Amino acid sequence: MRLFAALATLLLSVVACQQPKSPVSTDAHRWTSCRLPGLAEPAQCAVTHVFENRGRQTGRKIAIHVARLKSSKTNADSPLIFIAGGPGQGASHVAASVLGGLRRVRRTRDLLFVDLRGTGRSGALGCDLQDVGSKGLRDLFEAEFPADKLAACAQSYNADLSQYTTANAVDDLEQMRQELQLGQVNVLGVSYGTRVALTWMRRHPKAIRAAVLDSVAPPQMRLFAPFATDAERAWQLVVRDCEANLQCRQRFPRVRGSLRRLLGAVPPTVEVRHPVTGGPVTLKLTRAGVAMAVRGLLYSAELAALLPLVIDQALSGQWQPLVAQTLLLSHGAAESMSVGLMLSTVCREDAPRLAAVDLSAAVSGTFLGRHAVDPMRQACAVWPSSVTQTDAVYAKAVVSDVPTLLLSGEADPVTPPRWAALAMKTLTHSHHIVFRGMGHSVASKGCGPRAIAAFFTEPSAAPACELSSQRPAFFLTPSGPAP
Repeated sequence: MRLFAALATLLLSVVACQQPKSPVSTDAHRWTSCRLPGLAEPAQCAVTHVFENRGRQTGRKIAIHVARLKSSKTNADSPLIFIAGGPGQGASHVAASVLGGLRRVRRTRDLLFVDLRGTGRSGALGCDLQDVGSKGLRDLFEAEFPADKLAACAQSYNADLSQYTTANAVDDLEQMRQELQLGQVNVLGVSYGTRVALTWMRRHPKAIRAAVLDSVAPPQMRLFAPFATDAERAWQLVVRDCEANLQCRQRFPRVRGSLRRLLGAVPPTVEVRHPVTGGPVTLKLTRAGVAMAVRGLLYSAELAALLPLVIDQALSGQWQPLVAQTLLLSHGAAESMSVGLMLSTVCREDAPRLAAVDLSAAVSGTFLGRHAVDPMRQACAVWPSSVTQTDAVYAKAVVSDVPTLLLSGEADPVTPPRWAALAMKTLTHSHHIVFRGMGHSVASKGCGPRAIAAFFTEPSAAPACELSSQRPAFFLTPSGPAP
């Protein structure tokens, strides 16, 4: 579950915008100079104050932070708003990592990164649940959230957790759009951000000029229920591609059954060197934790290329590579995700819908089994926002004629192409591009940046994109793909 939130290639401590320094424009809503994590160039930031309880329009308010990177064009076209994933990821925290793929778009449009309510600087609902820092690895392979820490986190917030819903986040966005006088906007949503974008299209159909949905999670998808099936499919694609490659097949002749053998022989403890400090560590392992770690590596095509080797080494007692890669993912997740927001949203909008799912059938024959869905259900049992369910309209298919480009990674373990295909059924002006061998979040892969820029320039035209992407070469040794 932790690794889904990561990706998911990918949790708090977000410094979205520094304190305002000096006004840099005379826009209707004042923009001030600020800095974004990982970016050398300055940005501009603004704040929209929204009621936490939008229905009552009274009481506590939340400051919704938005950061802007200006276009080089003097009279820029309608802006692009980036919506991050999770739920719970702060958009401003990942701006540096996605900017490279949006440089073509930025030539003609401003880029806006909005921290949704409960994320980043917008009243982040942080929750320190795991010990995966530089001093210890104790909880690195834990697949469950401890109930006592969950309860302590929930009690520590000065917030009404029932108000952290997708619909409220979307209405915040619409209020921000109107206050900043942005006119029609373009939207790029990634993972859970695609669900936000789709809900915005439903609730405010005139607000969006065009949308790109990367790694689509439509509202019909009950989060966590299909995770085992989709992760199994991604692993089988690794097996397929390794067996189709002569060198990989010769180096790992038993790759097809390797993951099952590993999960059937997980030792209770292993001795490793801490990847950060270099000191010796006795690490506790569980089958659930190892299965979730493998699922996390499947998010990235580059890390999935390591899996046959990493599993082979673990089977021979060398757990160091798997530990190092898992720690890398865990740190990335912990730095950008608001776990409290994730639980507040998922426990209200998705957990209640699991009652209609035959979970035993959904996880049958998969390496992950119930290791993703059961911890989520247990967490939601103690999380306050799960008392009531969101409105029934939320889970229905979004019907829209907004021009939409959908992007999928063929080997995505959480939002594979079938979910984009489902969303397309009710999107009358939509196109779908599948990137062969790729995992989660593909906008910056291959021809993605060119296709996105062309689509936002002319949304009515089908974007040209050569399907030349392919899975990175499998590592045959720790040194790389070469023998």
